[in-house]
Amino acid sequence: MMLKAVQYPNAAMTLQHSCKRNPSVNPLPPLEWRPFQLGFILLAAESVCHPDSPERDVLDLLWFPTGGGKTEAYMALIAMLAWHRRLSQVNPDDGTGNVALMRYTLRLLTAQQFDRACALVLACELIRKGLADPRRGKSVLGTIPFSIGLWVGEKATPNRYKDAK
Repeated sequence: MMLKAVQYPNAAMTLQHSCKRNPSVNPLPPLEWRPFQLGFILLAAESVCHPDSPERDVLDLLWFPTGGGKTEAYMALIAMLAWHRRLSQVNPDDGTGNVALMRYTLRLLTAQQFDRACALVLACELIRKGLADPRRGKSVLGTIPFSIGLWVGEKATPNRYKDAK
């Protein structure tokens, strides 16, 4: 199971990376992980996947400059947890549900990061359906799709149905 717990998130991140540009017009180089990203993922993986981990009581804060790859590192952890939860259940649908909440203080940043998170969720869903997997057409894990939502506050989206009409 450990191989799949790494294989699926890596495939999802590779697909998410490929969504950044139109590959036929402006191809991107293959996804390459930076050493700090791999270190962050390896340090956090155990506590992310195991609720009884003593590491959950530890908080490390590290500043890293803009453009350093922080988003990919924590999105890889989100994908890892989402896949781990499905892979660790007899019925994969029992491992579904809310995996992560992300909060950003700036609206533009929220929109940009939501686009990136959507690409990751779409990649996970394509893999789950078997559409981006070497075993094309074979559903991998359960019937409940990966999904994503966005709430950006009352000034950008209505909070009530009556206000949305």
